[in-house]
Amino acid sequence: MSLGDVNVYIDNIDPGSFQYWCAQDEAPTASEVQAFFDEIKFTLLGEFCEFASSRLSGFHIEVPEEVWPRRQGGAHWWFLYGLSVFGIGRDVPEWLDLRSQYKKFQVDSSRELLPFMRVVSDADRYCFTREGRIVHWCHETHSTTIVDESFANCLLRELRALEARKDRVIRGEMTK
Repeated sequence: MSLGDVNVYIDNIDPGSFQYWCAQDEAPTASEVQAFFDEIKFTLLGEFCEFASSRLSGFHIEVPEEVWPRRQGGAHWWFLYGLSVFGIGRDVPEWLDLRSQYKKFQVDSSRELLPFMRVVSDADRYCFTREGRIVHWCHETHSTTIVDESFANCLLRELRALEARKDRVIRGEMTK
């Protein structure tokens, strides 16, 4: 899979089932993204640079409350109604800003990792290592698991998982 597949997937989402925000015309240039990675001394994956300097930089998608009502209690998956990929746009809010998330992660975890993606309501993060590997960081153990797939594949897998959870909600599988 490629970033082209990610773009096709996002361009074809049902606007009645999902809403998303991203930098659009305010996306940074590839050299601005590279400068940030150089500053923190992390290897920048070309695929992530392409995404982070596209209209999708600072990407957040969620199922609207009308489709997936927010509630108290229930199965863990019930609260995983969205997905964020951090970016560096001029107007990207702090909670989606890659630089802010990196600083916060350094304080909270003391790990040399760069968080780049999270599932809403999940404290775990997808991160880059200094060498540019993708890992899944567990907030409970502070351990990492290597994610042996490209950025695009990882993102598409999580987007499809979000869609599958949304379908469970629509089918009425509230706590199963």
